[in-house]
Amino acid sequence: MNLGFEWKKSSISDQAKYKHTKSLHIACNVVERFFVENLSRQEAQSYVKKRNLIVPENDSFSMGYAPNGNALLVYARKNGVKTEILEEIGVLKSTENGLYDFFRNRLIFPLYNSRGQTIAFAGRDLNQNPKVKYLNTPESSSYVKGNELYELNAARFAILLRLFNII
Repeated sequence: MNLGFEWKKSSISDQAKYKHTKSLHIACNVVERFFVENLSRQEAQSYVKKRNLIVPENDSFSMGYAPNGNALLVYARKNGVKTEILEEIGVLKSTENGLYDFFRNRLIFPLYNSRGQTIAFAGRDLNQNPKVKYLNTPESSSYVKGNELYELNAARFAILLRLFNII
């Protein structure tokens, strides 16, 4: 039986786009691991304790901490992540003086797409009177703010169990 269906071969540009998107997701995973590893720092723990926040021990929430300085830049380079990719996902910024970490002294919350892939970050300043309390990474090719709903990836299983949902 011939249904008249043929598989479309992917083009070079499709393959390049896929590889680029995959590299963004890998970089986000490395960055997320860095932030989570730094949550145990004294500055972060003091804030968590002061605000009576509960950090799940099973790492299901992946809250993290961005220390002052350029520790993320150093960590990412050690882990083979290209600085261009880190700039694209918005965790590094560049000036005429060079690269610097975008998030500093902030509690970090990763943002996920509906498939549970880390695609961006939000950070809450831990200083007493910050100029900007919350910062988000800018949009990128893998993160478009209007296309995402915070923590939808975690809620999707509960949503599937109900006959209707209000969002």
